[in-house]
Amino acid sequence: MQEKEIERVGGAHPFKVNIRVVAATHRDLDAMVTRELFRNDLYFRLQVFPLTIPPLRERRGDIPALVSHFLEKKQAELGLRTKPVLAFDAMEQLMAYNWPGNVRELENAVERAMILCQGRLLSFDGIVNTSPVAVQKSEINQGICSGSTSPANFNSLDQTVILHIIKALELTGGQIGGEKGAAVLLGVNPSTLRKKMRKFKIPFGRDAKHRYTKR
Repeated sequence: MQEKEIERVGGAHPFKVNIRVVAATHRDLDAMVTRELFRNDLYFRLQVFPLTIPPLRERRGDIPALVSHFLEKKQAELGLRTKPVLAFDAMEQLMAYNWPGNVRELENAVERAMILCQGRLLSFDGIVNTSPVAVQKSEINQGICSGSTSPANFNSLDQTVILHIIKALELTGGQIGGEKGAAVLLGVNPSTLRKKMRKFKIPFGRDAKHRYTKR
C-alpha cells in the first residue's frame, strides 16, 4: 500500500500500480490503536487525508435533500410509476427525530413508509420518534399512514399483511427460510412468503438483510 506495488499470485516480481485507497469507518480508530485493537502501521498508512463526517442528528439540514434522493431511488427500486408525496407534517417528523442509525436508518424509514403507504400520502407515524413498543401498537392499532382510527383511514388488509411480514422479518433479521426464518413465524412455506413479498414489493435477499436488523 505504501509503495503502491502489488505482486500477482504466482508472480515473480512486483509491479507498480496507480491507486488510491478510500476507507470509511464509524469506529474511533485513535482509541483502538491506543488499546492495540487496530494495527497502528495500517492506521498511519490510511491516515493521509482524514475527513470527519458528523452524524445526521448534527446536520439535520441535509435531511430534506436526502429524503428527496431516497424517494427517487426507492421509486425506481420498487417499480412505482409516480414519486410519492409527503404528508404535510412528514418532514417535521423526520427533522425532529434523533437518527441513531444515521443515513442508513433514514433510507430504511423512507423505504418502509413507501411500502406501507402505497397510493397514499407518505407519513412516518410509528416509524420514527417512538419506542419499539409504541411503534408496534401504532402500526397495528392506529394505521401507519394516517395515525387515526377513523374508518376512512383504517388500515387495509394488504397493509396489515405488509406490517405483519415486516415485523416477522425484523424478528428474524431478514431470514426467510430455515428453522429461525420468518416463514416459520408466519406459518407459511418460504416460497409462499417470497411470492407475497414480491407482490407487496417488500425487499428480500442477501442485499436486503441489513434493512431488518435491529437498531
